[in-house]
Amino acid sequence: MTAPLLQIVHVSDLHFRQRQGPAPVTARWSSRRAPAAMSVFQGMEGHDPQVLGPLVHSIRDRVKPSKDAFRHGTYLAVTGDLATLGDTASADRAERLIRDIASQAGLPEPLVVYGNHDVWPGELPLFAQADLDAQRSALRKRPLHAGDRPARMLGAGRFSLWSLTTVRHGRFENTLALGHIGTDRYWEHDKKLAPQLDVLAAAAAAAPAATEHEVRIALTHHPVIQPRKWPWKGLRNWKEIENAMGAPDPAGGPHRLVRVVLSGHNHALYPPLGELAANVAMRNVRGVHVQLVAGTATQLRHGAPPARVDRDLHQLHCWQLIRFYEEPDGRLQLERIVFVRSGGVSPEYRPVSVSANPRDVAERAYLW
Repeated sequence: MTAPLLQIVHVSDLHFRQRQGPAPVTARWSSRRAPAAMSVFQGMEGHDPQVLGPLVHSIRDRVKPSKDAFRHGTYLAVTGDLATLGDTASADRAERLIRDIASQAGLPEPLVVYGNHDVWPGELPLFAQADLDAQRSALRKRPLHAGDRPARMLGAGRFSLWSLTTVRHGRFENTLALGHIGTDRYWEHDKKLAPQLDVLAAAAAAAPAATEHEVRIALTHHPVIQPRKWPWKGLRNWKEIENAMGAPDPAGGPHRLVRVVLSGHNHALYPPLGELAANVAMRNVRGVHVQLVAGTATQLRHGAPPARVDRDLHQLHCWQLIRFYEEPDGRLQLERIVFVRSGGVSPEYRPVSVSANPRDVAERAYLW
């Protein structure tokens, strides 16, 4: 019989935006001609107010009854882009929402990483007059974002959760939504910090012997995978980081430096529905981390809904439940259940089926 170890509620890309704030780009008509422009306009949209209540209720109703069944606890992880324009009012509302989710579901303080939109100075960075350095430093003083990266956000039995920053703070790179994992240059310019994965590896090597079998889970905004649809929006050094995360455990344990990465940013589910087992098996053979990406939880869609819903749920409101179980033979099993917003006047987030059987909502894969 499998033993339930850890449960993570994974939410991403809330994109809160005050209604009285600066309006989105006005020349929307041009997006009908240029797909790249459409991507920019979609990124400027704010949240859909209709889905906030259903999001809270779906997480509360699904998670609260099961949270105590997991030996090492249940936690809420939010992987960036809480606000669209980075303004304080929008960030405040987003943080109140995620704290309300945690409170109603009976969960501890949320685990949060910031995204590229969270450091916007209230407008598109490319044309902003404000200093992005000042904006990101102000963000870093907020309780949910405090600390250098990487940060060991949680130790839960054999699991640990780490936050890594992927956000570029230059005006041009941030406008293009590019990501990079290197040195965390977030605070003062004269503060000397080592590359984030070097710090993580050093911390793992210095860990007590009791944690030599530690399973490290990283929270990032940009996924650590090869960008495909819009290459300029991805992690620039994804291959370098993938190799570094796949290095042998410096603590001498059987696992890699980082075993699982939870991310957002792309507003699309990864792996697509029904492909979790095959994707994890492929990545196990390659000796790299398991990458899980949640789509946007609440951002308002720009333009008409698609005629056909793809299995990556691109731009559809969703959140995912990630669970870890231990088999009697010691193998670690990963389970994913995805909740998608239904249409209609009264939207709901419902678990989506991964097969022809409507009750078949859980995908499972072995981490090794």
